Amino acid sequence: MHDKTKPYLCVTALDQTAHRRQYKCAASYDSKTITSDTALVRWSPEQPKDFTGTTFVETATDKVALIIGNQSYTESTFGDIVHAEDDARDISAALTLMNFKVVSLINLTRDEMLAACDNFYKLLSSGVYGVFYFAGHGFEIAGENYLVPVDAPSNVRIEHCIKAQYVLHRMQFRETKLNLLLLDMCREFNNVGGVPGDIQPVRSRGNTAIGYACGPGSRAYGSENDKNGIYVKYLKEHVTRNITVTNLLDCVNKAIGENEPTGISDHTTSPPLSRTYP
Repeated sequence: MHDKTKPYLCVTALDQTAHRRQYKCAASYDSKTITSDTALVRWSPEQPKDFTGTTFVETATDKVALIIGNQSYTESTFGDIVHAEDDARDISAALTLMNFKVVSLINLTRDEMLAACDNFYKLLSSGVYGVFYFAGHGFEIAGENYLVPVDAPSNVRIEHCIKAQYVLHRMQFRETKLNLLLLDMCREFNNVGGVPGDIQPVRSRGNTAIGYACGPGSRAYGSENDKNGIYVKYLKEHVTRNITVTNLLDCVNKAIGENEPTGISDHTTSPPLSRTYP
């Protein structure tokens, strides 16, 4: 289509369903038409496009979410998470209202978490919005976050846990349109032993966002007087709004910072981070 405000011709309706197409330009004047030579236009799927600026209500080929709430841990050294089950249920309900296909699971062992994730990845493909939410115990080592299953031993090592980077890597491998990780867990630094494992760095594609319940080295909090933990208390208020994913995470962070006292949360000194990865 010719944009008369520009001194050149441009293709404004590139067919992105195929990786290559042939185009010609035709110019007509005074009943005469001149056709250009054929040009091969190649669409590279590796070029990053920022889909985190889209909203959940926009068109996607499908919308799929895996929700895990680990509350009751086998080892008493961990202690139970007060709100994990309610948080998982409420996020599941909110996403279901937005026409997500939601799988919501409670109190999973490591093997069960891996099996649930494997089935989740199979539902992801090009054009799909993928959301992964985890509430439960967690920790951070060298900038990497680990999700703790309910059967983790008291002397937990990283091989007993699920690495968030691994989940994200598998989601991106499915060429999804949007990946959103919501990690509602502590990120205290932990010097547990174990071998990190050989996981390739996550590629920056501009279609991935991560929401954290707390900042690095901090704990995620909740009041026993509330139905939900602090993060979900505000997340469920904003998640169904017609706003972009990045605005959603920013709104949640702002609400936590403005409404929660420092006695309950460390958000003043270590604000929660929500960012495009990496």
